[in-house]
Amino acid sequence: MFFLFLIVAISCKRSPEKISSFPLEFNLKGFKIGGKAEFKIVNLNIYDNILIATTISKQNILHLYDLNSLNHISSSIKVGSGPDEIHNPSFSVFNNQKGILWLNDLGEQSVIGYKINNLIKQKKNSFAYIKPPSSTFPDNYFIPVKKSLFLYPTRNPEYYFYCANKKGVIIDSLNIKNKTNIYPSVNKKDLYYALWYHSTIHPSQEKIALAYMFADIIVGIDLKGNIIFQKQGPDLIKEEPQKIRSPNVKETYQKLKSDKDYIYGLYLGKSINSLKGKKYKSNHPNTIFVFNWEGDPIAEIKLEHPILDFAIDKKNKRIITYASNLGEFVYYNLPEKLYND
Repeated sequence: MFFLFLIVAISCKRSPEKISSFPLEFNLKGFKIGGKAEFKIVNLNIYDNILIATTISKQNILHLYDLNSLNHISSSIKVGSGPDEIHNPSFSVFNNQKGILWLNDLGEQSVIGYKINNLIKQKKNSFAYIKPPSSTFPDNYFIPVKKSLFLYPTRNPEYYFYCANKKGVIIDSLNIKNKTNIYPSVNKKDLYYALWYHSTIHPSQEKIALAYMFADIIVGIDLKGNIIFQKQGPDLIKEEPQKIRSPNVKETYQKLKSDKDYIYGLYLGKSINSLKGKKYKSNHPNTIFVFNWEGDPIAEIKLEHPILDFAIDKKNKRIITYASNLGEFVYYNLPEKLYND
């Protein structure tokens, strides 16, 4: 029994396995859709036959598009102090299984849920409210899990997530510990303002993938925090997360998404700002790393244009993106080896 415990303890503290390249590499040409959509920040999701774009705006936050034609359908959810308006919007989270869009209202210190079907049909929406835990506010995102529970990323390096109910009450027994040894000496105070990883949950299995923002490291865990895999590469970047304000720090994963087959990480691999003459220019990623849920590297996808976000459209076998340099949607044909009919 002692030796079994020792093996488990050692495996929990193991270093990430190094990867030097991806078995498949693709350079994809983009297809412009036409029509401008001026977003400085945007999150893309797919629900049924609808492309959902959420942003932070002085006007409408939510924009719906037909998934097949990508024609604009409607825009809604206004910013303001009215009864059906959101006061001070921040992040958005979409629960695909329940068809609910969650929007964080910093002004109300709560998260408001909207039923997408009601918004599509322009019906009056019945609102659902979540109170985030005070120890994680203001949150950057959360993960809805079963039984109306929510996982919130923490700035406590000993934990990946706190688990709370709709009233914001933390359930200590369901918190997910950080059992890796990736940043063994990072201080909790240094993380207070810094989101240092992204996460995505498997649509049907109890698995979570995490990708670091200042290291090219991706980790797979179960809902108890047990490590399924740890992979690092191909650039072997590992910056300290508390140096977020330095213009010289390299940033790695910018977004993380998944489906039942793969994990997709939008990857930068350099400083988010470059000095051009006397001005700084923002760098946006154009690379997507693809892993399976066992952590095996599958493919490196290079896109023609830098992007703010993307959505995997398995129905039409393409990647839909918002190109930061063009200010419009651009799609790419998904390589045949990356979709399953």
